[in-house]
Amino acid sequence: MPRCCIVTAYQGDDFAQLAALTLPRMEAFAARHGYELVVHKQDGSGFTDSWMKVPAIISALRSDFDFVLWLDIDVLILRT
Repeated sequence: MPRCCIVTAYQGDDFAQLAALTLPRMEAFAARHGYELVVHKQDGSGFTDSWMKVPAIISALRSDFDFVLWLDIDVLILRT
């Protein structure tokens, strides 16, 4: 069976509040389908919001996942 993961990332208090709403749905979706959820919390390392996905995705690909799906933190999954 292929190893699959969902990758997301966020930084800052505003996005932490949003993540509190969206991450539980991402976790439920991942669990139901046997995926791993990888959440990167950026520490202000210099990457802007639009570029922080690059190191997060590269990290997941280096972890031998067969399939990597990026979801922005503002994605709300309605059906798990």
